[in-house]
Amino acid sequence: MFDANAIINLPPFSPGNAQQPEIKAYLSFYQNDFAAKGLAESQSIGRLPLGGFSIFTHLITAMSAKGCVLLLHGYFDHSANLRPLTEYFLRRGFSVILFDLPGHGLSSGDKSVIHSFQEYQAVLEALIAYFKQQIDFPLSLIGGHSTGGAIAMQYILNQNTPDVEKLLLIAPLVEPIAWPWIKWQMAFASPFMQRIKRKFKQNTSNEDFWYFIQHKDPLQTQYVSVAWLNALKHWLKEDFAQATPKQLPVLMLQGTCDNTVNGKKNAKQLIEKFPQMRCQALKGAGHQLINESEFFQTLWQVALADFI
Repeated sequence: MFDANAIINLPPFSPGNAQQPEIKAYLSFYQNDFAAKGLAESQSIGRLPLGGFSIFTHLITAMSAKGCVLLLHGYFDHSANLRPLTEYFLRRGFSVILFDLPGHGLSSGDKSVIHSFQEYQAVLEALIAYFKQQIDFPLSLIGGHSTGGAIAMQYILNQNTPDVEKLLLIAPLVEPIAWPWIKWQMAFASPFMQRIKRKFKQNTSNEDFWYFIQHKDPLQTQYVSVAWLNALKHWLKEDFAQATPKQLPVLMLQGTCDNTVNGKKNAKQLIEKFPQMRCQALKGAGHQLINESEFFQTLWQVALADFI
């Protein structure tokens, strides 16, 4: 059985060190034991000091790798739950870099808290700089789900010339559902309020995954940080709004029954920033596209095959 407390003091990141009992328990619990499944040549796990945080990092080296992708998870979540997408890329010969965002999963930081989205950028930039020295090929793709999508897109928008070939956005965060109402509530909230209890909204038709994140996943975050909401508000108004468009292939995957982000409005804003973007709507799918039912997973896999 996986014990989150047993793995919290991970050693520094080092190649091929996934045989420690605590790490093996973690990989088995989340079905991330890709090497044991024959999907990867090796797995390397540990902590990296990045952007002022101790970041849980996971490199999965594909068999006869032809490229490398970097994937980012969303708010409340952690990198282990990107398993279906990770397996998809491994089966197609891409090594995969995963990490837990600050305040999430096994990374350091107050749970779910961030004071500026630039803190995410500092971590991501340092992570990419580190792996540029470790792998023999450039990043073929950077992809993110929800908040991870916002972080990935801002990384590209910050660059004069993108150093990543393609950008994958899965139900990306720009504006959440009911954002005007959320901002109104924030304006009248007590200055002493620091967090709000998370309300689990069913955002996938995959009942097994829905039950798992509510009742079985010890690394799920249970509170919304007011500081994080203020950081999102600032990012939208400043960093994202003022960014100049970038030219590179972008695929946006968006469920039409997403009750977390405003998919239609976000797509309109994103096409202004990424003129080459193609948006693939998945009718009936929720926010947790990566962990949707098998039917919807097949749909996004088909769309992704045409993109990569």
